[in-house]
Amino acid sequence: MSIENEIERLTDLKHVGLALLQFSRSLRPGEFKKKSAAWIYFPNFVGFEVRYKRVQRLNLLVRPVPMTPEVQKVLTLYAGPQSYRRAEIGSARQLAAACIYIEASWRDWYRHIFHEDPKE
Repeated sequence: MSIENEIERLTDLKHVGLALLQFSRSLRPGEFKKKSAAWIYFPNFVGFEVRYKRVQRLNLLVRPVPMTPEVQKVLTLYAGPQSYRRAEIGSARQLAAACIYIEASWRDWYRHIFHEDPKE
């Protein structure tokens, strides 16, 4: 099963999840690989936990990055697996905040790998 197939099972969050996948792929080519309960995007700056059996939920996994209070108020990060932070996405209202976290995580990953800021 692919991550897209799992996200298709999220009734209310399906379109939000697919948009976040597309946004992640727009930052850097790669692929999602299933690692235990999470889909990690290689090159390793974002991941998703898709829950659809007992409860419908989409968890965002990102690198620990500083964020403005306005974004944190909309989408709060908690401790997650390995070195990731987890945010629970429950509505489309959180889409923009999730994209901001993903881009910040990508920028942090890019600086760590290439020792420079990404080119716009």
